[in-house]
Amino acid sequence: MVNPPVMLARTAQTLLNVAAAGTLHPPLNVVISNVPGSPVPLYFCGARLEANYPLSVITDGMGLNLTILSYEDRIDFGIVGDREEVPDVWFLAEEVQHAFQELLDLVPRKAAPKKKAARKPKATRAA
Repeated sequence: MVNPPVMLARTAQTLLNVAAAGTLHPPLNVVISNVPGSPVPLYFCGARLEANYPLSVITDGMGLNLTILSYEDRIDFGIVGDREEVPDVWFLAEEVQHAFQELLDLVPRKAAPKKKAARKPKATRAA
């Protein structure tokens, strides 16, 4: 049985290779990928990974690539664009940030859990 992501990757690679050979234009101009990352902190030689900077490539005929990568409790966006197709990538980045904040504002906040009162040790009588 073929794994669907593997099949999709091979299909995309084949289409882009055919397009690069000049026989046809790529059937897409935007690629968006969402890569689930680690929900727990990662370390290398004792150093904690603080942030990820997702970055991908664009090929001939492709105008925009968005790569979204999660890590712990955050989501990072990598935006790469062809300046002829997307002349103001920074505007797109700002709009993504605004839209993400709008989504966060719609999510109800959980109340902080109430802390249990610390038990006082029972007094004991000295004999």
